[in-house]
Amino acid sequence: MTGSWNDILAPGEKVLWQGRPDTAFVAGRRDLMPAIFGLGFALIALRMFVGALPEGAFPALFLLLFIAAGLAVAVGGPARNWLGRRFATYSLSTRRAFIARSWPKRSLESYDIAPDDVLELVDDTPGSVYFRTRYRNTANGARRERVGFERIADARHVYDLLRQVQRSQP
Repeated sequence: MTGSWNDILAPGEKVLWQGRPDTAFVAGRRDLMPAIFGLGFALIALRMFVGALPEGAFPALFLLLFIAAGLAVAVGGPARNWLGRRFATYSLSTRRAFIARSWPKRSLESYDIAPDDVLELVDDTPGSVYFRTRYRNTANGARRERVGFERIADARHVYDLLRQVQRSQP
């Protein structure tokens, strides 16, 4: 254990597991509609771009902004998730779960593990273990968001460790 954990862990608390998520670029079902919309928007702008080339450089260059915006909408969600995983480290102690991120800014989130927390194991390859649900306010209302160790190679083992931590809590 490095010296930096001394300032984070409570007396008697020990690190049981540390890991990193898989960094493969993946897109899920919720990314489908933004991808279709973004690609459609970019293709329309590209068609207009080709048509505007004979009219001069300025109209054509202006349309490049719309092409870029469409592509950003199409791949923005999966790219944001991919970068979030790429710069994340997970830790589990005898009392808490930690998620450390270094992108887009450095942060360390700590979640106490309680006996009545609902744990969810997604037993895929790689798998995920979720231990918290939070709600984020959006323009369309609140959005449910699961919190956990996503896309890890040893998800079943980490799930078992989380169950042990739950049983040891008063």
